[in-house]
Amino acid sequence: MRLSIQRLQQDEVDQAEVDVNVLLDKTASTSTSTEAKHLDNEYVEKDKIIKKKLVIDTVAAYAKDLSSQNQVLAKISDALEEKDDELHIKIISGGYTNYSYKLYLRDRPDVAVFAKLSFPYALWNKDPDAYHDLIRTNNEHTVMKKMSCLIKDHSPVAMPFFVADVKQDDADMKILCTEWTSRADEQFAMQWVDGKIDQRVLPKLASMLAETNCCEDQDFDDDFNNNIRDCCYSVFPMLRDLFEQLASSTDNTDRVAQLVKEMEKDTCLALVDDCEHNFNERQVLIHSDSHAFNTLVEATADDGNEFGPDGALVVVDWEMAMVGPIGRDVGLAWTWPVSCLLAHSLLGNQEAKTNISEAMALLWDEYADVLRSKGEDEEFLRTTYRNSIAWLGWFVFYVHYVNGAQTEFLPIENVSEADRSELFQSIGVASLKLFDLGFSTQGYYDDLSLDELREEMELILAEEIDYLDLIAKFRTRNPDDFNRKSNLRLSAIDGR
Repeated sequence: MRLSIQRLQQDEVDQAEVDVNVLLDKTASTSTSTEAKHLDNEYVEKDKIIKKKLVIDTVAAYAKDLSSQNQVLAKISDALEEKDDELHIKIISGGYTNYSYKLYLRDRPDVAVFAKLSFPYALWNKDPDAYHDLIRTNNEHTVMKKMSCLIKDHSPVAMPFFVADVKQDDADMKILCTEWTSRADEQFAMQWVDGKIDQRVLPKLASMLAETNCCEDQDFDDDFNNNIRDCCYSVFPMLRDLFEQLASSTDNTDRVAQLVKEMEKDTCLALVDDCEHNFNERQVLIHSDSHAFNTLVEATADDGNEFGPDGALVVVDWEMAMVGPIGRDVGLAWTWPVSCLLAHSLLGNQEAKTNISEAMALLWDEYADVLRSKGEDEEFLRTTYRNSIAWLGWFVFYVHYVNGAQTEFLPIENVSEADRSELFQSIGVASLKLFDLGFSTQGYYDDLSLDELREEMELILAEEIDYLDLIAKFRTRNPDDFNRKSNLRLSAIDGR
């Protein structure tokens, strides 16, 4: 029986294709089409629309083939076979590597699945020739299946359903389909933006990261998903080039450039070498991309004053999972909180600053308690904490300061360009100092205890908080500074 599937309006698809072709024509003289994908956000948004049809057809076909193995897929298949419902699709916000969608039945929206379309490149990588092996999607399916069974009651990992090989215009892609996690449908990032963090979530996140780092399943040998590293190697020469440029800068108002000169260029280049070496370590299983945008929680009210009833949590986007350096997961979990902490300092929001600082400390304390319960000693914890600082510094410096990725969601839409510039300078200075604290081989930091490392990290952040506090005193306060803006909502449920 022919499937009854909702199609996109043909004029919507045609217009999207026209718009994309125009964008490619505009960049043809200076860029290949692959480069355009990396450089033009408008291209990406149009391309997501075009690929809706590919995703919806694939999920419908697999729902029919796998209906005997899964209740959700069976409901979708039965509805389409009987022609009494239609399969709808929404684009989900966020993502610098893949396209994400929610698919659901029109008359029964609770019957839903998540689908992610993967490409042999990463949109966040400025090197258009960097290859992002599609085998990562199969490995993501493997690790999600294992981890979803690790904590059986209210698992913080969605159950994966299938991986499909697909092709469009001779381009190879993969689609990963998983359960739709209705219990958690907003990115955790929003709570840090609001400066109000659900304390129930932190122990669950800490436990999930610790359980992952302590997992010793035989399927995760040292080479598991090792190809994922290839796409990341281009970051290191980019950082070296950046430090060369900053070291030769003549702009005396650039605080980051001045810091590079104080630290000395060779020291900064050595940090990149140490970072690259650490990235290649095979120590524990890591999620490897555990920032707040890859953590889903229950949606809060528009004013940010009411949390969900259960404090539910789901960790998503496992495609970068590998056997790698201990501390990377906690470090990346801290990244968005640090940039939000500095943003709230600029806004003069004292309550938010306190909430974020306390939440970051609690996340580590809960994580450390799990490691201790599994027999890890204080030296292991000290090493883990220092490496967490290192990866925190690297990510905030490269992703937030250098590339500006994610920072469009910082609560600074009402600040002047001058103040915005001061904030990004502080983000750059603080993250570079943290990068140094974590990866420096100069000797001083090697002898610090865990408590002393915590104090050093707090001091680095406190210096920039004080700097931004001073700027905040001279700002004209806007009553909308602390309000959650509807255009910043990142809830997956509304399809943004």
